Amino acid sequence: MFPRFRKKLFLAAALTVLAAGSLPLPVRGEVFWLRPFRGGTGSGSGAELDKLPGSEGVLHREPVTVNGEELELQTSRSTHSLADLVAFFRQNYPGADLSFANRTLRVAFRRDDGMIERWLLTEAAPGMPVTAFRIVSPEKLPPPSGWPGELPRIPGEARAVQVIHFRRTGGVYGAFDRAGGEPHARLSDLDPQLRAEGWVPAGNEGKAAISGNGDLYLHPGNPRRILLVSQGENGMGGYFVRPLKK
Repeated sequence: MFPRFRKKLFLAAALTVLAAGSLPLPVRGEVFWLRPFRGGTGSGSGAELDKLPGSEGVLHREPVTVNGEELELQTSRSTHSLADLVAFFRQNYPGADLSFANRTLRVAFRRDDGMIERWLLTEAAPGMPVTAFRIVSPEKLPPPSGWPGELPRIPGEARAVQVIHFRRTGGVYGAFDRAGGEPHARLSDLDPQLRAEGWVPAGNEGKAAISGNGDLYLHPGNPRRILLVSQGENGMGGYFVRPLKK
């Protein structure tokens, strides 16, 4: 019965996180993490999702609060290949900060209004539709005012760098850096604390024999919640929690 439960849990988590306009941090952390802008200019007021080649239009709009700033995260899909989309951005936004690797395209540029427009486009496998995320934000965001109580505590020496509240779906995301220790050791320390609070791990990645650096947890309370935990390299990590609909 447990394998069936785990399959349902992973499916629910995948759909839930995608609906929130993001992917789990171990896979696509840049969706959340608005990294420092490295320069580059775009054209006009920016690109629009429905003008992306092969775009299905805006599929989801999620109002988000990022370190206190109210923004909007948009999601779409394209039937064109990533190679086509790389060519599109290079041709139409030649001054943009663009990187393409591991089936993921990241684009950032300054708009005429001074705001920074960021895109992340990714495909799960060749031939699959490309998922596109778009967010427009100030070049510099204020630091977070604190760490959300909905999330597990961060290591004592760590620094909170980004906190996002998904206002429509109720999700909360937090990213940190300057955490000491190896990623698997941090997860091993956190895992028993989460279990004691009623969280059920889907992958048991926190066990010493596995030495994972991230896992998915389900809390069976009311409301039921999912929690994604990622302990990254160089002291970085992130947590994402949101309630599950009945």
